[in-house]
Amino acid sequence: MLKIIFISLLFMLGSNHLAFAEEIALIDPNDNMTEQPSSESAGAEHFFPQNETEIVNIEMDSMMPSNCGNKVIDPDEKCDFNTEECVNREGYSGRQACKSDCTGFEECVSVELCGDGITNGFEACDNNSDNCLTESGQDGFKQCRADCQGYDSCESIESCGDNKINGMEVCDNNSQPCLSDKGYAGLQECNPECSGFLECESGELCGDGLINGFEICDGDSQSCTTPEGYVGIQHCEQDCLLFNECYSLEFCGDEIINGNEVCDGTIRACLMEGNIQGVERCNPACTEFQDCEIKSDP
Repeated sequence: MLKIIFISLLFMLGSNHLAFAEEIALIDPNDNMTEQPSSESAGAEHFFPQNETEIVNIEMDSMMPSNCGNKVIDPDEKCDFNTEECVNREGYSGRQACKSDCTGFEECVSVELCGDGITNGFEACDNNSDNCLTESGQDGFKQCRADCQGYDSCESIESCGDNKINGMEVCDNNSQPCLSDKGYAGLQECNPECSGFLECESGELCGDGLINGFEICDGDSQSCTTPEGYVGIQHCEQDCLLFNECYSLEFCGDEIINGNEVCDGTIRACLMEGNIQGVERCNPACTEFQDCEIKSDP
C-alpha cells in the first residue's frame, strides 16, 4: 500500500517573515500502513506507521538571517564575513572578526602586547629604560617594570668613589690644599661619603725649625734688650707663638757700664767745699753717682 505523508514546514525568517511550505513525500511500498480516522478531522484520511518510521530532523535557527555569509551586510545583520579595527581592554589596537551568525563581532584580537618593545595601549613603557636622577642627585637610569605600567627605582651609573664629582658630591677620592687651625699648610682628603673633606693634615709643625703657619718662632732664639737696656737673648716658647723673657749676661754690678747704666762700680774724683778732693761712687742701681765724699784710705 502506497503511503504518503505530507509534512508542512513553516519558516519565519528574520524581519522578512518569509513563509514557505515544503512537501516531502515519503514512499515505502514494502511497509504496511493502516488508515485510522482522526477524531478531530472527520472524513480526512491519515496514515500512521505500524513498523519502522523515518524521522526527518530539520534544524533551524530562527534568529539567523537568511543571507548571512554572502559578504553583504543586510539590514538585519551587524556584519557579514568582515573584520573591523578595535581596541581591547588593555588599550591595544587590533581587529575583530564577524561572528558566524552575523549578529556581531568576536573579541578584539591584537598583536600588540607588553614586552614587544613598543609603548602602546595603556602602557607607560615597554621593555625600555629612561634617564633619571637619584635622590643624591646622581645621573642614572630606570628600567621599565614587567607589567609595563611604570619604572623601577632609579639606579645610578655614577657613584662615590668613581673619581668624578657628580650629583650632590662635594669631592670624590680627591684632596685639596688647606690650612690647619694653626695656620700650617697641608692637604685634606675627601671623606668616604664624598660629602666633604676630612681634617686638614700638614707636615709642618712647631719644632721643625721652620717658621710657618701662625708661628712667631720655631726652636730659635734672637737678640733682645732688657728693660734696663742690657743686650741679651731670648728663646722661642714651646708653642712657637712667642719668645720668652729676654735674658742678658749684663747686669748692674758687673763693673761694665752697659745698658742704661750711668756707672757700674766706678768711682770718680770730685771736689768738695773748701776745694777738698773727694770721690763719687756709683749708686747700687748704676743709674747715677752718689754725692761727693771724702776719699777714704784703702
